[in-house]
Amino acid sequence: MWASGIRPEALGVRLNEHASISGDVLIDAERLGLTDADIPHPPSGEPFIGSYWSPSIGAARPMHGQLMERDVEGAGHVLSVGWYCVTEIRPENRVEFSDELTDALGLPHMTVHFSYSEKDWEMIRATQKVQFAAANAVGSFDPESSDVLPPGASLHFTGTVRMGTEDDGTCVVDTDGRVWGYENLFLVGNGVIPTALTCNSTLTGSTLAVRTARALMSV
Repeated sequence: MWASGIRPEALGVRLNEHASISGDVLIDAERLGLTDADIPHPPSGEPFIGSYWSPSIGAARPMHGQLMERDVEGAGHVLSVGWYCVTEIRPENRVEFSDELTDALGLPHMTVHFSYSEKDWEMIRATQKVQFAAANAVGSFDPESSDVLPPGASLHFTGTVRMGTEDDGTCVVDTDGRVWGYENLFLVGNGVIPTALTCNSTLTGSTLAVRTARALMSV
C-alpha cells in the first residue's frame, strides 16, 4: 500500500504481538505414579508425543499455555511449558516505511519499532507465575529456565492494517476488510486483527478472511 501511494494514517501503526515465554520441565514419573511402561514415545517420524493447550479465559487468566510433551534423548520425559500473554496495543509499536530505501524486492524498506511497556512486563511476570505453577504440577521447575523470548519470536504479528468500525485514523479497513475511502480495495491477513491475542493468530486471520470474501461476493 505504501509503495502504491495509499497511505492511511493507521498504516503500519499499532503493531501487536503476544509475548512468548518458554521453558522445559522434566516430568516426575514417581510423583505422578507412572512406571517406565506408562511413558509413551512419539509416533514414528514425529518430534512430540503430544501437544496440549491451556486456553486464556478472560480477565481471570488472560494467558495461553502451549504444552509439548517430548522424549528427549539424554534428558528423559520432558514437557515444554510455553505461555503467551497479551501486550498493550500502542501506536509507538509500528512499522516505519522508507521513501528512499528499498528491500530486495524493490518495496519500501521497513524499520520495526516495538517494545514492551511496564504494563506488558507486569503481565509477563504474572504469566511466569502461571507457567511456574503448571510446570511444578508435573515436576520440579527451575524459574531460572523461564525464558522471555525476544519480540518477533512468535511470528504472530497483528494490527498493522487493523479493522475498525469508524474511519477515525486508528484503523485501515472496515469490519468487512474494505480499505476506508475505496470501494474496490480489500485486505485480508493477520494484519487486520484489531485486538490483542494470546495465541497463534492464524485461525483468527483466516476467519476474518472468510468474512471479507463474503463481502467481496456482494460487491
